[in-house]
Amino acid sequence: MGFIAGALRLVNPFVGCHLCSAIAIMMEGVLFEVLWYGMCDLEELKKPFVRVGMGIVTAYVLFIGGYVVTQILTPIVAGSGFYFENLLVFLPRILSAGLTAALLGGVTLPVSLSLRRLDFKLRDSLYYPTTVGVSAMCWLVVISAGFVS
Repeated sequence: MGFIAGALRLVNPFVGCHLCSAIAIMMEGVLFEVLWYGMCDLEELKKPFVRVGMGIVTAYVLFIGGYVVTQILTPIVAGSGFYFENLLVFLPRILSAGLTAALLGGVTLPVSLSLRRLDFKLRDSLYYPTTVGVSAMCWLVVISAGFVS
């Protein structure tokens, strides 16, 4: 799924750095697979503190992993060359920037798993109109944020 989303990101006309964000999305997809299907015991997710912890770890690793790989691969793919010193300069900023993602992950995963446990279902007839509406709203926010900045 990450490779499909990354490929779609390459054709998005609204943002500048297509290559770096596409690489980040693809790497995040790989990291997600490694974390959830390679290392996570789904039986353990029944415990609330494990849900919070897994949300924090997942969000943090995906954020910093995608960021670091982007800093390495974008110059290589673009042809300018990768210099390890450049990564070392930005590494403290990258690691600290992941805190916000980790906090959001610590809240989002337990909430989404709780909704699933409550058997919260959206009727099939409302599913597609709801997702189209939410997607359109996200696009409008992204486009309007581009005009503001």
